[in-house]
Amino acid sequence: MSEWFEQPYLSPSALAPLDLTGRLADLDIQKMTVLDLGCGRNDGFISSQVLEIPCQALYSMDGYAPYLRELEKKPCAAKKHTLVCLDVRRAFEWLDHAGIDSPDVVIMLDVLEHLEMIEAERLLELIIERVTTRCLIWLPFGEVHQDAEAWGDTNKFQEHKSSWYPAILAERGFKTTVYPGFHKHFTPNADAGWAIFDQL
Repeated sequence: MSEWFEQPYLSPSALAPLDLTGRLADLDIQKMTVLDLGCGRNDGFISSQVLEIPCQALYSMDGYAPYLRELEKKPCAAKKHTLVCLDVRRAFEWLDHAGIDSPDVVIMLDVLEHLEMIEAERLLELIIERVTTRCLIWLPFGEVHQDAEAWGDTNKFQEHKSSWYPAILAERGFKTTVYPGFHKHFTPNADAGWAIFDQL
């Protein structure tokens, strides 16, 4: 687990960047469908909040089955919770095949950097085209190296394959917020932040 997540106490100012549910507070979320891409175990300060969203339906998608087996044991506030073991690059293909309407909200927490740039850009295009309300992305900014064994398991998806900067996402219509030096477990400390796209 990262050094950041092991802190015994975080002040309100330190917790502010981690507030996912607050960034959904203006939506009628109880009537909405949420797609959580690369959900993992939903065990971080930010990702655990996904399970607290009282939405109509939550689709948790990850390509690493052991994470989903842990996730299915956790309580979830969504009226309907579906776990999907699939590479996130095929997310919208799966939605279409399953006859599921486009999601109201798409969430990607520490996911984009794990895709090759061309693959990530294609996924972003699909999200912008298909999401009906909002997309929330949390990611490290800049060149942040991480190999597949970084978290002590055999998850090949953990490797960082692309680097992102606020300007790249701003060009695609995302509003970005950067927290300098947020990730203390990287050397040097890495910036991180939100990129949010609204259809509203």
